[in-house]
Amino acid sequence: MKRTLKSKYLQRGFTLLELLVVIAMIGILASISVGRYSQHIAQSNRRAAIAELYAAQQQMERIRLQTGLYGSLSVPTSKGYTFDFSPNGDTYKLIAKPQASSGGDMDCGNLSIDQTDIRTPADRNECWQ
Repeated sequence: MKRTLKSKYLQRGFTLLELLVVIAMIGILASISVGRYSQHIAQSNRRAAIAELYAAQQQMERIRLQTGLYGSLSVPTSKGYTFDFSPNGDTYKLIAKPQASSGGDMDCGNLSIDQTDIRTPADRNECWQ
């Protein structure tokens, strides 16, 4: 039986170069998806912290209606943020501080709101959406 030239060089697998290209493409896609996932988690944690700030603001207003002054609150919990409430009789400031190690959104920094509904950072509306 005579072998032909074509059958002698039949490919029976992948070359190293093809394998490296596929691995590189998988690595690029994985790095993009991990970055977007982390960004999504941070944004979700920020939205939860904002919801907690709004709930605390409503609770402060209820306390003022009942007692005539802003009073202390129980500190809420939200993943990625710690909260600081500082009522001072006729004023208050509610602050949510991001924790990088827990998935806080460090791009927006501290989020705060006071009794006059002034929000910081005021120049970045995307932080409050």
